[in-house]
Amino acid sequence: MRWYAIPRYAIEVDKFAEAAAAAELVAEWGADFLTVIVDRIPHGASRICGDSLPAAVHVASIRGLRTVAHIGTTDDAGDAAHAHVAPWAHGVYRERIPDNRIGEMASFGIPMVPTIVVVEALARRGETGRQAT
Repeated sequence: MRWYAIPRYAIEVDKFAEAAAAAELVAEWGADFLTVIVDRIPHGASRICGDSLPAAVHVASIRGLRTVAHIGTTDDAGDAAHAHVAPWAHGVYRERIPDNRIGEMASFGIPMVPTIVVVEALARRGETGRQAT
């Protein structure tokens, strides 16, 4: 990811105009959807905020693209929901969703797209020499 995908397919933005232009570019590439990374990757990195996230989502929707938000925290999920993303990728994984915010998260009605391959990789961690059955 770091050496191949990110330099070719990730566009870092921190201003409204940059976010809108990035969404427009992704649409011009012929993408089926736009993914926004709302999570702090790597941990402690800056994240998309302010009006940049809604700008990207809005431009993508005008171009007929749905926006998927990669989230990590409850605040990430809330910001993405308020920007009108279609689904959340993964789910809140960096923290336990506080009890007082569970109703809020559910009220958005946003589906979560689990990453089965990650779950499977974790489940198989430590397996070696598996035999086909």
